[in-house]
Amino acid sequence: MINKIEAASKQLADFVEALQNKCLNVPYLSFLADLKPETFFFIISGLCCFAILLIALLVTLFVWRCKVVRTRKKLRIFFGITDYQDFKISKIKGIKDRYFRAENDNHLKLMLPYVEKNQDTSRKKKVRVTYPESVLWLCAGKNTYVLRTKDPLDMIFLVHNLRDSGVIIPPCSYELDKQDKQNKSRNSVGNTIQTIVDTMGGNSQEFVDLCKTRLTENGYAIITADNAIGADFFAKRNNVLYAVKCFLTDRTTLTGMEALQTFNQIVKKTYAHSCMFISTGKITFAAAQYANENGIVIYCNEDLVSLLDKTPKPLPGKEFLQWELTSSDIFQLLPEGVVLKK
Repeated sequence: MINKIEAASKQLADFVEALQNKCLNVPYLSFLADLKPETFFFIISGLCCFAILLIALLVTLFVWRCKVVRTRKKLRIFFGITDYQDFKISKIKGIKDRYFRAENDNHLKLMLPYVEKNQDTSRKKKVRVTYPESVLWLCAGKNTYVLRTKDPLDMIFLVHNLRDSGVIIPPCSYELDKQDKQNKSRNSVGNTIQTIVDTMGGNSQEFVDLCKTRLTENGYAIITADNAIGADFFAKRNNVLYAVKCFLTDRTTLTGMEALQTFNQIVKKTYAHSCMFISTGKITFAAAQYANENGIVIYCNEDLVSLLDKTPKPLPGKEFLQWELTSSDIFQLLPEGVVLKK
């Protein structure tokens, strides 16, 4: 055993000596030939270890980069995302992943900068602001991907583009608050309709003209009915012609089934396919049931408010535009003195 160790040591010494001799004719490395064999050996060993670590690091970076490219490719295929600037991207690997969610759906967690508590404001020091990560979970088949950024503006811009392309992303907590505020800011149905009644001042023709205007904006073609029995005018859409009766009255007025029956019987004597009843009052349950059974279109209460509402209605699939956060909303939500990093 000792002889083997000695033989190995001699071979190593000969190898080191041969390397030193080769360095004699190499520019900038000739000084290595003058070093002691032990010192030369340690230098060469250190360089070899460094080279091995460097290769291992490069291989790790290459593997990581391949995973990132593959992840971005899948996100581009599933969601059409092409701009990943300032976003960190990862795929959830299992329940031990820090971003794991039991719910397998798209989810937005929007986080805004905030001022750290318990700071001594008496001293003239810069207030420390924390910039938490906003996180977006996107489900692509069986895989869930996570996109993270500390800039909420980048996140809402990405989410808007995804929603606009048809990806369903439920509202985050701030958007739910915005919806709640919008609902509370709207007047009640009764107050809204009573305001219309008060504005008309009992002028039934003005109410008829308003109904014509709003029906036209909703896709109906208006046909004037001179001396029409019981109808104020006719409205046509999708090849269906309606005889329209506009009834401007106080909110307490209750229309029963008999009135609708009478109007329906009169309409059957015209060339209209069906009839439409627009009222600022209310109708009985029996009248509503009769209208449903006979194809009569009723506009009262919530339906009337919706008809007369001049707020532009979003296109189908674009309803999120009513409650989605905008950059203006973000700046209003930021604490005083806090700015976004760029």
